[in-house]
Amino acid sequence: MRGLVLLACLFFPILAQAQPWPAWNRLQEALAAQHLQVSERDPRQPHVEAIGRALIARQNPKPPWDFVVVDSPKIDAGCCGEGAIYVTSGLLDLRLDDDELAGILGHEVAHGIMRHVETNQQPQALMEQARRDQQKALEQVEQLKKEQESLPSEEFQRRQLELAKQALELKERIAIIQALAKKVELNLRAQEADADSVGLQLARLAGYREDGLVTALAKIQQAGGSSQNLAGYRHPPIAYRLARLRQLLQILQRLSPQEIPATP
Repeated sequence: MRGLVLLACLFFPILAQAQPWPAWNRLQEALAAQHLQVSERDPRQPHVEAIGRALIARQNPKPPWDFVVVDSPKIDAGCCGEGAIYVTSGLLDLRLDDDELAGILGHEVAHGIMRHVETNQQPQALMEQARRDQQKALEQVEQLKKEQESLPSEEFQRRQLELAKQALELKERIAIIQALAKKVELNLRAQEADADSVGLQLARLAGYREDGLVTALAKIQQAGGSSQNLAGYRHPPIAYRLARLRQLLQILQRLSPQEIPATP
């Protein structure tokens, strides 16, 4: 596998090109908000790309995926949706080995495959549309006021009733969206657990040690890495994730043994 990774480095471009799909756009927006950018010179970029490609080799992914290094001292990695994964130069400075980097990237790929970002952003998109509809309804109310004197009373009352019905429907729709947003918030920790579980399996299928994510998280914890990523999302405490992953690895080892050392 190591030889394959090194060979793949020769075939994948050093820099990912800007792509038109939503995940790439979300990454660009998150970087712009913090005055960061994709690294143009980091020599580790091809290696990150190669390991990422190994992880998705069985997925037949659409859209194509980008794995990029962001020029930031912050210890961070993230998925901006299906198709866009980043790691920071600060994370790579921890000198993670291939298994550990595969564990981190596998976790982020799992988020993408399960479309967690898209699911989590759905309430925001729905709320923005509801607000646009609300603004349009208010404009219609103002227009009706202006036309009141020139309209027959029956027509005025009919349009007034229509607007009242729209207002009620909007109120109900907003309540549903708020409930959906609350459900998403409650599911965030479960999503992280799912991404951890699927991610270590992706790493194993690609030929990497399945405990790489555990040792990588232990290094991040020791280095004092923040739980909040570039897009403002907060992961559960690393200690919580490590405890759960170690339990999962014990179960997997009994079901399908793999030669792994004791985790830290």
